[in-house]
Amino acid sequence: LAEAARSQRRFVADTAHQLRTPITGLLGNLALLMKEPAAAPLHPRLQALHTGMENLARSANQLLALARADPSTGFTEQFEAVDLKALAGRIVEINLDRALAAGLDLGVEAGPVAVHGNARLLEDLLGNLVDNAIHYTPPRGHVTVRAAVRDGRPCLEVEDDGPGIAEDQRSRVRERFYRIPGTAGHGCGLGLAIVSEIAEAHGAQFILETGAQGAGTRARVLFSVTRLSV
Repeated sequence: LAEAARSQRRFVADTAHQLRTPITGLLGNLALLMKEPAAAPLHPRLQALHTGMENLARSANQLLALARADPSTGFTEQFEAVDLKALAGRIVEINLDRALAAGLDLGVEAGPVAVHGNARLLEDLLGNLVDNAIHYTPPRGHVTVRAAVRDGRPCLEVEDDGPGIAEDQRSRVRERFYRIPGTAGHGCGLGLAIVSEIAEAHGAQFILETGAQGAGTRARVLFSVTRLSV
């Protein structure tokens, strides 16, 4: 059974990895085609196709991140000092254009703090939190990424002023492929499952709570004090 489970995880990781290159190529070609004057009459259909391909690319990336988070891959053994301030800045920079296109104010508040962890996995963790916040926060909303020390512990936070997550759903949304009933969009319910598994691999707590103004969501990952690196 253990070998079958490992084979299944390898299959998921390999498939997701192989999908990324052709999907990226298709997205690039679609973007070029949409700029052609002759394609103007088909623009609505091409835009729908482009959106579908973006969702497929997102799902492939999430499956790959989920596979990486599995202890059997060895990624969790490749730990080193990770600068959380620099990580927060990179993730915000990557998502800035998307946030602006969605009419959102995406910002970062980060101080000097580091942990002992896997940089690639922590990028997946924070990237999924930011992706989730941007996806569900309505236009003119705010998304803030933080790297700080809370109660003496290194911490990553993403806070938004979107619709929030009901208290009775906060444990369910950590499950793979679970989506809150009635949720809009085309997500596959993997984002917070990825965050939860990567946090666990780092011995960290993953906390979901209401935002500072009594609305939205604050997603917080608290690392143990022993993970702090100077």
